Amino acid sequence: MAHALILAEKPRFAGALCAMGRAAGMGVSIAGPPPVCRFKHLPARASAIPRFTDAETNALVEQIGRVAARDGATHLVAADTGWTRWLCQYGVHIGPPCYPMPRRELFDALFDKASFSALAARDQLPHPPTRVVRTPRDAASIDIDPPYVIKPCWGEGGHLVSRAEDRASCAERTAHAFAGGCARAIVQSFVPGQDVDLSLLADDGRIVAHSVQRNLGRVDGHRRIEVFEHDGVLDIGRRLCEATSYTGIAHLDMRIDERSGEPVILECNPRFWASAEQSARLAGVNFLALGLGIT
Repeated sequence: MAHALILAEKPRFAGALCAMGRAAGMGVSIAGPPPVCRFKHLPARASAIPRFTDAETNALVEQIGRVAARDGATHLVAADTGWTRWLCQYGVHIGPPCYPMPRRELFDALFDKASFSALAARDQLPHPPTRVVRTPRDAASIDIDPPYVIKPCWGEGGHLVSRAEDRASCAERTAHAFAGGCARAIVQSFVPGQDVDLSLLADDGRIVAHSVQRNLGRVDGHRRIEVFEHDGVLDIGRRLCEATSYTGIAHLDMRIDERSGEPVILECNPRFWASAEQSARLAGVNFLALGLGIT
């Protein structure tokens, strides 16, 4: 029987992959640093290992290899951003095959919002006007029209993301982001409309499975999403994957621009996402099981 060893540091991401694995009849176990290995609601055996690091690679590779052998793991799967990036580089040295992933250079180019914006412009993907800023002073003289969204180039989960209505407040919000530890940021024209997400699994530039979803907010105390089809959203994902020869899982943040009715792509997360199990269940697409069929 297939058994996935899930490397994670975020319990919600780990839980989503555990649920998909069990739904497919697979064995699952988890390895990661506290708190994920101590999270009592995860439905799988969990082993404590150090947080990913490039400095202690050999020791971590050996430790994960021992955990994989003990658990009978047939595959390694990264649940979240840090472990995906680490496994892109070092997974080949551990033993069991890894869930499909891009090479690390492409992972970085897609995850970093500045380089992704340049990539979107290069490949003529619909994308809001975006500028990279390295100091708050850069934001004060930005040459795109307000309102703005300020985002750290390397970040996720909405951390240090803010909106500004004019150039003066853009400089203030950018200063706040830099004071919070941001090294570089983007300033992006705000797109009014509805958020939509495209989740996909690709193999060498070809999308083999996908789902499109929108957030319904909290219903009865639980986060809810709706899955639907949208040809324009899927076409943007297809063009991105073809242009980069992408392999692996990805979650693309988009918005349907209320001024044109057309989708624009905001950013790319080349990893699993927190609502992955719900997406898979509603769309009838088990991204975990399908990906392991590619390896």
